[in-house]
Amino acid sequence: MDVSGIDDNFFAREVVKKTAEESEESKFFAASGESTDNQPVVSAARKEAQVKVDSALQANIDAVELLKSYLQSRFTLRKGDKPHLMKF
Repeated sequence: MDVSGIDDNFFAREVVKKTAEESEESKFFAASGESTDNQPVVSAARKEAQVKVDSALQANIDAVELLKSYLQSRFTLRKGDKPHLMKF
């Protein structure tokens, strides 16, 4: 899997400057009722990179017999379990 093009800058968010029109009051009285500022916008490059990484990981997970069920299982501690003594 080639992830050489993925670094911290790849995940950096774009800084959007607020204008005078986008005051808190105008957001509150917006016609849609929901603010669009909290909705993340995912670029096409990030979507393509996600598909590429997911397909490679899925192929490796499918190659190991019980790995998928192991990754789906929930990790819990019960009364009397001593995590500092557990070996994985």
